[in-house]
Parts: sequence; structure tokens; C-alpha cells
Amino acid sequence: MSATDRAIQSTKELALKLGFAHNPTNHRPEYPKKRVQIFDYFIIIDFESTCWENKENQPHKNEIIEFPAVLMDAVTGEIEDTFHHYVMPMKGRNLSEFCKKLTGISQETVNNSSPLGAIMRLFSQWVEKLKSAKNIEVNPSETLDLGDVKRATYITWSDWDLGTMLNHECRQKGIYKASHFNRWNDLRATYRTFYSTRPQGLNGALSERGIMFSGREHSGIDDAKNTARLAFKMITDGCCLRVTKDLSVKTEFRKPSAFKVPAVSNVAKALDEHNGSKVLPGSSTTVTAPLCKCGRMSVRKKTLNGGPNHGQYYFACKGSGSSSCGHFVWERSVNKQFK
Repeated sequence: MSATDRAIQSTKELALKLGFAHNPTNHRPEYPKKRVQIFDYFIIIDFESTCWENKENQPHKNEIIEFPAVLMDAVTGEIEDTFHHYVMPMKGRNLSEFCKKLTGISQETVNNSSPLGAIMRLFSQWVEKLKSAKNIEVNPSETLDLGDVKRATYITWSDWDLGTMLNHECRQKGIYKASHFNRWNDLRATYRTFYSTRPQGLNGALSERGIMFSGREHSGIDDAKNTARLAFKMITDGCCLRVTKDLSVKTEFRKPSAFKVPAVSNVAKALDEHNGSKVLPGSSTTVTAPLCKCGRMSVRKKTLNGGPNHGQYYFACKGSGSSSCGHFVWERSVNKQFK
């Protein structure tokens, strides 16, 4: 080694000792390999929906137009089965040019497809086939002893697919949704927590882990397969993929902590300081508006029909017509739970 090389080496070592430089190999997080999983299989879902370039002027709510799912073995990472169908939208029959370009789904494809209700029945048949062929139970009770039956749950990239899109579609169109759809792992949230980083989308997460995206972005089936690849990478890095969202857990009324009702001019400030609880006009107590069955916050209304309950307050779904879930509860019955 020349005198120059020795001088450079000495400088590097001194910088490391003083903390002015870092050896990346010494600071790379180490993850235990292949942590034991709760689930034996994962079903990865990634819907595509109708969309528009200008979201503010979209003519109606989004509708699912691609329903893909892949079954991944948690031990091997292999995709052992797939479910893939396109869906005919009912409100917006004509796809926007933006949607066709983004998803690669043509107008002819959705025209020749079946409505979501029919696709949901086909998916149920696929799940039943998995149960018999591979001895799998999807989202069984965690306390239930299944013997040699294997457990499976869903994985999605964010809560949008099962938490928002499928719920909305089934409510609006009167489609039966099986209870096993109520629990899943949000891989995006799990990824952010496990690796302590916030990637730019699924492709960004794959890139951070040194995985090249395979196929076409915003193709539902390709996105599902790539999500599976990322999930297995996380498993091999030591991440235990658990259920992160459970819609079957009922929201309970909680008695808010007592506080003095402020003057009218200070109500807004008090609300901000009291975690969103509301001091409602005509009420001497602090009441948190209950959630509707559809998951939205209900609104408080007053009866003015001159009947026996005239002047009484009640909570109801803020939706109207077909968008209302029919939620109704008297405020007095809510108040009883706070006493």
C-alpha cells in the first residue's frame, strides 16, 4: 500500500471513530429469518376500479372493474392458485380514457364481463374449492382449535380494497359479503412499521427491497402477484404478518371524560380539546355521535312532527335514499349508556 493509500485509509478510520462517517454494513438492520407465521396461507387481493383524471368532477362513485386474488404459501412463497375476473360496472358503463390507459382494461373487456354480484359468487366458489382441496379455513376465530386445518387471511396494499371499496360496493348494490372479508393485513402499514420507511407506492417498496416489479403497474392481477412477492420478502426478513384490520369488532360507546360545559363562544375550542366529543345544543351532557352500521358517523336530528316525541333528538345515518344504511337511535338511549 502506497503512502497516499495509507493516508486515505487512516482518514477513513479516524472519521468513523469520530462519528463523521458511517459504515453502511455496520448500520444495516438485521432481521431474524423466517419468523413463525400465524397463518399458513395468504390470499392477496388488489382491485382496480373506474377512475377519472379529474377526481373533483367524477360523475359517480368508483366501481370495481377487476377482481384478482392469488393464494400464497407462507412457507415457500409460492403462488399456488389464482382467481381473476373482470367486472362490469353498473353506474358508469363507459370507462374514461384515463381509466383505460391507467389500468389497461378495455371497454370491450368490461362489456363482456359479469356484474360484481356474480363475480362475488364465483369467488365464494373458489374459496370453497380451496377449503376442500388444501384444507384451508379463511379467517377462522383465533380461539378456535382447528386441528390440522390450515389458517389463511387476506393481504391488501392499504385498507382501500376491503375496507373501503368492497364495503361500499356491496352496500350500494345489495350484494352479500361473507364475514371472512372482514379481517386482513394491510401490508403497506405493516411495511412502514417493520422497515421504518415510507415508500412511494408498491413499486417503491419493491425497489427498496431490491425487487423489480414484474408485469404492468395498475393491472390488478400483476399488482397482486407483486404484493405477494413483497409479502414473502418481509416474511424472510423476519416479519410476522398479522391481521391489522378487523371490521367484525363492534364499536362500543365510550363514556367521555367529564368536563364543564363552556360558554357558547368557547364551544369550538372545547371540542378541539376534547377529542372530537360534541356538546350538542339542547343537551346538558357530552355526547359522542355513534357510528352508523355503514361505518360513517351519524348525524343528530330533531323531531318536529308534533307527535309524542316532538322536540326529541335522535341520531340517524347522514346518507339519503339508497345511500342510507337505515341507522336510527334516540339520543336518550345513547345518554343512558353514559350514566
